[in-house]
Amino acid sequence: GDSANYELIPDMTAVITVEKATFEAIVFADEVFTYSGSAYYLYVANGIPDEITVEYGNNGKTAAGVYVVTASFAVSDNYNPIADVTATLTINKAVYDMSGVAFDDVVAVYDGAAKTATVSGALPANVTVSYANNTITNVGSVIATASFTGDSANYELIPDMTAVITVNKATFGDITFEDAAFTYDGAAKSIAIATALNDEITVAYENNGKTVAGSYVVTAKFTVSDNYNAIADVTATLTINKAVYDLSGVTFANVTALYDGKEHVAVIAGTLPDGVTVAYENNALTDAGSVTAKAVFTGDAVNYEAIPDMTAIITVNEAEAQQNEEGVKIFGKEVSSEDAASETGVNVTELFKKAHREGTDGKAEVAITVKSGEKTSTIVFDAAAIAQLATASDIALSMSVVEDAAAITDEALAGAKLVIEVSLGGVSFTDGTATLSVPFEEEAPKGKVGKVYYVDQDGKRTDMKAKFEAGKVSFATSHFSSYIVVFEDQKSGLSGGAIAGIVIGCVFGAAAIAFGVWFLLKKKGILGKKAANE
Repeated sequence: GDSANYELIPDMTAVITVEKATFEAIVFADEVFTYSGSAYYLYVANGIPDEITVEYGNNGKTAAGVYVVTASFAVSDNYNPIADVTATLTINKAVYDMSGVAFDDVVAVYDGAAKTATVSGALPANVTVSYANNTITNVGSVIATASFTGDSANYELIPDMTAVITVNKATFGDITFEDAAFTYDGAAKSIAIATALNDEITVAYENNGKTVAGSYVVTAKFTVSDNYNAIADVTATLTINKAVYDLSGVTFANVTALYDGKEHVAVIAGTLPDGVTVAYENNALTDAGSVTAKAVFTGDAVNYEAIPDMTAIITVNEAEAQQNEEGVKIFGKEVSSEDAASETGVNVTELFKKAHREGTDGKAEVAITVKSGEKTSTIVFDAAAIAQLATASDIALSMSVVEDAAAITDEALAGAKLVIEVSLGGVSFTDGTATLSVPFEEEAPKGKVGKVYYVDQDGKRTDMKAKFEAGKVSFATSHFSSYIVVFEDQKSGLSGGAIAGIVIGCVFGAAAIAFGVWFLLKKKGILGKKAANE
C-alpha cells in the first residue's frame, strides 16, 4: 500500500484450483435424406466450444443407403474426454420423374409391315427402355411391355408400362375386271382382272375359258387370308363373236349353154372352208331360157356368220332345129310335167314363130316333150298347125294327165283309166294336126280293148282312133280338149289277143304330182264338169 507510510504488508498465499470441465450431453441425431446426387452429412447439433473439435467417420455420403456416422471429439486439458457418439445417416432412393413419358396403344391396318409401340416423351437421364412382345404383323392384337432401366442403386424401380397393339384387317382396293370381245377361231378365250393381287389374295373364275361363239358372264371370286376383309365377286362379259368364213376363193359363175336336151347346172368353183357345205336351189335348166340359180351355204351356224347366198344365171339358148331324113326341121322344147300342169302353163309362142320362120319349104314340126321323171309324153305339131299358130300372140301350153280313177267323179268320164287334158290357153288351130303320145302300159283285160275318146261338154264321146303300142297310146287331133282312155268290150275286127300286150302307165306316177294334177283338173272343170272344146 502506502509504503511511505505503511510498512510493507507481508505476502499471503492461497491455492487456486480449476478442475476440468465436462461437456454437456452431445446431440447427434439420425437424419433421413432422399438421393439427389449430392453428399449428405450429419453434424452434432450442440454448439461446440473452440477447445473441442469433432471429427466424423463415415459421413458425407452421396449414394442411397444407410450409414452409421461416428462423431469423435478432441478436447483441451480443460475438458474431460468426451466419448464417441453415433447417428444414422439414411439416403433413400429417389423416384424417377416419368410424368412426361407415355406408352400409348397402337391401332393400325394390315399392310404386311410389322407394327410396334414406342414410348413418347423424354426419358430421365440415364434411364433406358426395352420392349417385350412389342411386334405384330398380321391381324390381331398383342399387349406390349415397356421396361425401364435406370440407376437402381439410387432410384426406385420404374414400373413397366403396357400398350395394346392392334392390327385390323385391310380392305383391298377396287378390282378392275373389264369386258372383252374376241372372234371365234376354235381356241378357248378367257378374260382376267387387270388388278395386280398380292400373295395373300387369289382369284378363281367361273364360266371362263369359252370356245363357242356367244356372250358369257364371267365371275371372278377371291380367296383372301385372315389379314383382309372379304372381296366381293366381280363380273365381266366375255364375248366371242362369230367368225366370217373366208369364201374369197369361191365363185358361182353364170352358165350359158346351147339347148341339147340335157340339164344344165351351175356349180361353185374353189375350195369351201372346212365344215361348209353347199346346196343348190333352182339350179337346173334344160329348155331354152334362163333361171337364176342359188347356191346356199351351210356351215357352223353357232360360231360363224351366215354365208350370203350366191346366185348365177343359167342361160340355155335355143338350139338350131334338127332335120330328119325327110328334110323336115324339128323344133323341140322340153318342159316339166309340173310346169305343164301349172295354172299358167308354159309359154311356147316364140317356138311356133321360130318354127314357122325357119322352116324350109313349109317342112317343119314342133315337138314338145313333157317330162315326168324317166317318163315322157310328146305333142308333135305339123307344118299346117304351125303356120296357123305362128300368128297367135300368146300361146300357153297346158297338159294334165290323171290316172287315179277314184279322183274321177264325173259320170260322163265313168270307167276312165286315164284322163288327158291339153290346152293352148284359148288358142285353137283348125288347119293341120297335133299328135299326142302318152305312156300307157296297163294290159287290157280279156275280152276288152283300149280306146281313147274325146268327151265334149255334153258327155258325147268321139273315138280318136288311138294306137296302143310300145307302152304308149297315140292319137292325132286338130283341136285340144279332154280325152279319156277306157277299156271296153271287144268288137269285131279286134281280138283280145291283139291287145294282150297293152299296158297302161301314167306320166305322173308320183302321188303328190297326181294330186296336183287332180287339183288343176278340178279347177279347170275336168273332174265333176265337162271341159268345153276349143
